[in-house]
Amino acid sequence: MTIGADGYYWAAVLRWETSTQSKFYVYRSNYPYGTTFFLTLSDVRTLAPSDSYARILGLPNGALFLLLATRTVTTLRGYVYGAGGWSSPFDYSIGHDATTTQPYYLMSCAVLPPTDRSSLQILVAYRHSSGGLYFASLDPSGLSYSYGQVDSRDAWYPATSVDSNGDPHLFWASAGHVYYSRWLPASKVFTGATEPFAFTGYGRYGLTAIPTSAAQVALIWTEYPGAIQVMFAALATPENLGSQTGNPWNRQGLSPYESYFQQMSEYVSPGSGLLTVKQTDLSLPGRGLDLALARVYTTPRAFMTAGGSPAPYLYEAYPAANLGAGWALNFPWISNQYIHLWDGQMYVFNWAGDTAIENHDGEHFVVKWLYRSSCDPSCYVYVLYTKTGITYEFDMYNKLRYIKDPSGNKITLNYNGNTLANITDTIARKVQFSYTGGLLTSASTGLQTVAYGYQTVGGLSVLASVTDSLGRVTRFDNADARTPSSPTT
Repeated sequence: MTIGADGYYWAAVLRWETSTQSKFYVYRSNYPYGTTFFLTLSDVRTLAPSDSYARILGLPNGALFLLLATRTVTTLRGYVYGAGGWSSPFDYSIGHDATTTQPYYLMSCAVLPPTDRSSLQILVAYRHSSGGLYFASLDPSGLSYSYGQVDSRDAWYPATSVDSNGDPHLFWASAGHVYYSRWLPASKVFTGATEPFAFTGYGRYGLTAIPTSAAQVALIWTEYPGAIQVMFAALATPENLGSQTGNPWNRQGLSPYESYFQQMSEYVSPGSGLLTVKQTDLSLPGRGLDLALARVYTTPRAFMTAGGSPAPYLYEAYPAANLGAGWALNFPWISNQYIHLWDGQMYVFNWAGDTAIENHDGEHFVVKWLYRSSCDPSCYVYVLYTKTGITYEFDMYNKLRYIKDPSGNKITLNYNGNTLANITDTIARKVQFSYTGGLLTSASTGLQTVAYGYQTVGGLSVLASVTDSLGRVTRFDNADARTPSSPTT
């Protein structure tokens, strides 16, 4: 069953028609939220009702999509209900398992909302004829579809959920284990399989996930032999992570338009409870552009095993300078999935075509992928344009190389491999960075030096102290590797 965008109830039913064939029927309520129904569509299915799968989905544009699968039939069949009633059927050939009995074990569907990078799509997670888990992206109009492999292991009970950014999450059972994969929005592929819930030694059956998730995906399944148990589990998902309409106070970092609970340099989000710490170590007034060397700490979205097995969900370490778990220099940076702005803000890559990102939800910015004939800093660059007119230029390896103002003043960042070596400001003053064992230990310019000290907690190096050029020390007590507490100066 489903509820359409107009409030009407819909039900898809499979039942015996004769002793050798079954039929599916689709009913709609007579009025929104009504209790009486009338028939809108029916069609013959071969074999028994238990040999077919029918799923009806409400679409954001007010239409509905019906997907049918039947054992021995090697194509899926789709219908769309719109202003003119039901469409003619169209078929999708995606190589699904059409021989195993009870195909509802084998398939799960979800609606992927349209974005500026893609049209409305139906996601199908399914057991392939090879036995592995595959996914298919179906155009509801029947004009196109694509599919690919997620995992080669024997897959049963696939389950799908779509988070608040419109990105899908897949779960499936295999030999008593529950596996998980999520969509990488920049690469447009699913991650390799991980196992978020410990193996118990029992068989796991009937895996089901909540179809849409705001902060976490809820799952349920049964386990046996022994006493049959119904198991519940949940996995964290991002909360409105950029390029997606939502509440800015639920996002990571400091949104420019929201208020926070603040104590000195510490900020706590009233929506999500996430902690952000922002502290400035050096400040050099310049010509047009000032150079501020600041650190920012952002709480990971889920507190899991600190050693990274698994890592906190969606946590990414700052690549240019290692300041210990959770800390980064307060410059924008780009990963393969996200744009990290100043003050700990993080936005999902949401390419319009292949060359530009434009965001006006929360922070206003544009990112373009450009060819530069001078090959400075590289032949292809990312350029981040801000509302103030300041631009940030990244080379093709995602390293920030220049910060420029509209007058042509420039701050230059230089690297030793992938590690930040020094920064030259607009009047040629240089901030030099020193490292020991891969950790940033000092930042120096002229007679000013800031020193960083570390401790090891839970197998990870964490920032323990910062000593400024006047000898003043800020210390951090670390309850565990990702929760610094009680900063004292």
